[in-house]
Amino acid sequence: GLNPYTQYSCYVTANTSVGQGSSSTVFSGQTAETGPPPPPLNVTAYNTSSFSVMVTWQRPRYPNGIIRGYQISYTPQGGNAQLLNTSGTNSSTLLTGLQIYKVYNVSVRVLTVAYSNFSSIFTVSTDEGVSSAPLNVTVSNITSMSLFAKWQPSIQTNGILRGYTISYKAQGDSTLLTTFVTNANVRLTSLKPYTVYIITVMARTKVDGTPSDPVNISTAQDVPGPAQSLRVIKATFKTITLTWQPPLMPNGVITQYQLAWNSSLTTHERFAEVSGLNVFTTYTFNVTAWTVVGPGQSTAVQATTALIPNVTGVSVTPLNVKTVQVSWIRID
Repeated sequence: GLNPYTQYSCYVTANTSVGQGSSSTVFSGQTAETGPPPPPLNVTAYNTSSFSVMVTWQRPRYPNGIIRGYQISYTPQGGNAQLLNTSGTNSSTLLTGLQIYKVYNVSVRVLTVAYSNFSSIFTVSTDEGVSSAPLNVTVSNITSMSLFAKWQPSIQTNGILRGYTISYKAQGDSTLLTTFVTNANVRLTSLKPYTVYIITVMARTKVDGTPSDPVNISTAQDVPGPAQSLRVIKATFKTITLTWQPPLMPNGVITQYQLAWNSSLTTHERFAEVSGLNVFTTYTFNVTAWTVVGPGQSTAVQATTALIPNVTGVSVTPLNVKTVQVSWIRID
């Protein structure tokens, strides 16, 4: 009734009707190995990454022989079992090369002179990983300051889908903006008019996934800002010449400029000569830039025509000792 492969200490005593005599010297002995041994105890497993799982166990209390190694069986849900053999008495091993976010059934058996039965199954999942990129990302401009993006979900989320991270920035700008949504669409607002934006979308599990290919799209045009540096470069008694610079925020393609005073004119240039004015009269000139959307804010300047007409070609001709004749060409 002894246990297999177990060390025992023994001694012998003699007994008579008088009593028990002295004990013999203690001697030791070990029973032989036998198989199969009982399975390992307390098998557990936990993920260490998206591709690996650590398996631990305890050796049987009575292995019935010399432990030569262990065999670990791990089966992906819906797949075939795989085996990993270890040598020695280590009570843990790392399973690698596993599938991302996959449930595995793990069990362990011990090898002495024979293999034990497998332990009870322990179920574990690899960690969440990087999702594949969302599909068919399309973006349309709604207004001059907003865009609407939509997409189809990733084929492989590789985890619990929490939502989507949208990254966007204006072309030529280093500032990257992000927003997070749980639906497969988003409206981006507070954008700059008539500006090209670069947009990517990525699914998020425990971590951000693979970004989609970037989409470049411009917001719609809007009315422009005010023209800059409006000034008078020449004023005569009937003519005033003005010049100006484009708006700092054109918000689109400038189609024309409108110059208004008591009358008005339109031009594609950034200067204008206004004639037929009254002598020595102050005028207020307003310049307004236009896009296809309409006129922007006006810029104003005041200018006054000259008091005395300019003349040219002045000549003096003596007529007698007391008289000269003065002549000139009037500029109208």
